[in-house]
Order: sequence, then C-alpha cells, then structure tokens
Amino acid sequence: MLIALAACACARNRVTSSMSDAGAGEVKVEITSMGVDHGTGAHYILLHDRVGDRAVPILIGDNEAEAITLEMHGLRPPRPLTQDLLRNVIEQTGNHVDRVVITEMRDEVYLARIVLDGGRHKVDSRPSDAIALAMGTHAPIYVNEKLLTPSSELGDLGMSVAMKHVPKTERGLGIAVQELTPTLASYFKVPPKSAVLVDEVGPNATRAGIKRGDLLTSIDGKTIADVTDFDREATTLKEGRPVVLQIRRGTSSQSITLKP
Repeated sequence: MLIALAACACARNRVTSSMSDAGAGEVKVEITSMGVDHGTGAHYILLHDRVGDRAVPILIGDNEAEAITLEMHGLRPPRPLTQDLLRNVIEQTGNHVDRVVITEMRDEVYLARIVLDGGRHKVDSRPSDAIALAMGTHAPIYVNEKLLTPSSELGDLGMSVAMKHVPKTERGLGIAVQELTPTLASYFKVPPKSAVLVDEVGPNATRAGIKRGDLLTSIDGKTIADVTDFDREATTLKEGRPVVLQIRRGTSSQSITLKP
C-alpha cells in the first residue's frame, strides 16, 4: 500500500520530477514519524512540510532504520556506522554538508543528492543514507516539491497509521520518556519492556544529573517497564516530595534523587 501510494503521488509529475537546478523547487521538511508498513513489513519515515501540510513517505531498510533511530536520539554506536564514517571523512577533509535533497522518483525508487561546500559538490545517494548523514551533521533536509502530497490525501497511511508506530511518549518529573523500540532495546542490550528511554531533560532534572539517553528502570523502587508505568508513578507522587529514580547509563546503574 505504501509503495502504491508513493507511486501514485509521483505519477502526476513524473515527466518534470527531476530538478534542473540545486535549490529550485526544494521544500524544507522534518521527520515527523517513523513506522512499519503493514503491507511490506518495511520501515519507513514520513517527511513533512509543516508550512504547506504536505508529506512524503520514504521506505528504508532495517539497517538504515536503526541508524536514523540512533541519530534521532543523539546516540552513538560502539563502532561507527556507515553515516558516521562518511561524516568523519567529510569533516576531517575540511568539507561541509549544506543540505540533502530528495530529488526525484525514478522507476518507483526515490533518489537523493548530498550538497556540499556551498553547492560546489553534489553527490548522488540513497535517501536513507542521505537523511542519516543530514541528521548526523545537523544539515537540513529538503524534498522536491513535486514529490510532496497533501497530508489529507495520504489519509490513514500518512498520519494515523504512522502515528500508531511512533514509540509512545510521556512527560512528567521534568523529563520526557519513550518506550524502547526493538531497535533501541538491541542498541542498549536490554530486553524490551525493561525500562523507558529518557528523551528530553528539563533544567531541574539536568541539575540532578539525569541525561538524555539514560534508561529509567524504577521510580521509588517501583519497576518502570513502559510509559504506562511511568505515567502511573509520576502522577501519584506527592507534590514537593523528593523521588528516587534508578537510572542505567551504559553498563552502570545509579540512583538519582530528584527534588520537584
């Protein structure tokens, strides 16, 4: 279904879908969700133009999904992945990534381009590799506007289905946490449903010593296996009472007292 919809979205513009000039017809987008297509079992990301409320879903492989997931959370694997190697080569040779662009669809396959050094160099790429590199170098992501489809036309696939696959998140105690996806659980070498991942940290929690990327395993001795557990414990705490969070960071575990 995802492939068919993407193909239909581009069929209207297949003749004129390639970009003649860098920057012409490019629209800045953001990754708003990441999920799995029921029909193919493949991972995909949804690139969204918030200004025009248009989007395009891009199919990606398992390895690319892992790489993009880690970049989304600011996590670094023990050994460099492909985009880490490419980023290091680019930066250590004095070059700079300006932006990456999803340029066209050819034979129902999306193509991308990495733009370097003020447009002096343009390198063809798979979209998934280009997006992972952009995230690792904090470069913007653009899409040829002819590839974008109004969000209303994407319907369930574009938004509601995608959101069903986005890891659940919850806020409380000055932090935001999300459930461990299988990819993240594998990265941290822990079983799924054994903790929640700290995704955002407010000033008070930062002062207490909590960091983004920590795994929260318990609150006041109560096991936290998912965001439901977190929400239950966070909302039942008495206002102003210090709370003890058990945090796993790397291979070590520590207790952090958080004073609301």
